[in-house]
Amino acid sequence: MAFTATIQGSDIVVTEGDKILYRTPFEHSKDLFDRLLLKGDYVEISAVRFLRFAEGLPGLEEEDASGEAELRTSVPILDERKKWTALDRSGPIDSPFWKSRIGVRGSYRVSYGWHAYWRKTLDDLDHEFRVIKGQWDKSKECTTLVAQVQRLEKRVQVTNIVGLGIGSLHECFEKGIAERTGLQLAAALTIRDTLGGSTGPLTCVVQDPVYSTLEKDYLRSIGLEVVDDPDAFSRINAETLVINISTYFEMDWWIADGIWPAAMVTNDWENPRSLFVANYPSSYAAEVRCLFQGYEKETFISHDSDANGPWDRVQLFWRKSTDYLPTQSIIGQAN
Repeated sequence: MAFTATIQGSDIVVTEGDKILYRTPFEHSKDLFDRLLLKGDYVEISAVRFLRFAEGLPGLEEEDASGEAELRTSVPILDERKKWTALDRSGPIDSPFWKSRIGVRGSYRVSYGWHAYWRKTLDDLDHEFRVIKGQWDKSKECTTLVAQVQRLEKRVQVTNIVGLGIGSLHECFEKGIAERTGLQLAAALTIRDTLGGSTGPLTCVVQDPVYSTLEKDYLRSIGLEVVDDPDAFSRINAETLVINISTYFEMDWWIADGIWPAAMVTNDWENPRSLFVANYPSSYAAEVRCLFQGYEKETFISHDSDANGPWDRVQLFWRKSTDYLPTQSIIGQAN
């Protein structure tokens, strides 16, 4: 069930379906709202989910203690696991690590975030993206990606695509950020169309809390299915290709804690720098390491020397085999 944040009267209300998780006065974030209006033409609100920290970041403890936010436990995907087993497809790893996590899955905090946007129309977004996509379609990188995806088809079966945090074409960022997002979106469409072949594009689900209402409509108009967090994660199965470029460590932890996909386009988190995982429980890095040890990999398109480039040292991963089990040493670290 998706999380949403809305303004109701003088309050900000965060919900999960029909259930109100908490409400807080709008006045508590009015200063941030006003600062964002200086950057763009208008502001929208969305729900944001965070993993439980081993040691909370400054400010979170006070907000949690006030009752405005709460730690929640996510719902096991046991039914999804049974469904894929019944279909005799390559389901999640049947390992001590997996069994120990069923029904546990960590805690997360649901909050809200503001995002500023320029006032644009669907035609504006379409024109801007088509310019970027036209350049992409003629590029050597696009040709390289098509060949790479065709090789991937011989290694694993992919029947759907999930894109996490691809980024916004609409938010008030620098021009280079929008171009980077546009290239990643264009690459996602190339992957979708190449894997679909003569039968037509595969289903591609995208999720990012920075999407504006207008942008969601635009993405749907070009054939993508747009969902809100955490619904994209429930769409990941053993025949999914996940696109998750330069997002946060917790995204890969959520992937690791579910059904492992057939393939991933993501950064390599097998041995993350301590800087990126220091605030999480110590077992989380081991759990993500379990995931990445189950995959072969190769460079995705090409490495950028610039860490802010569109591919940001991204790799293409594909499952080693459906009967791969993490090593006992890794399982021990995760439990």
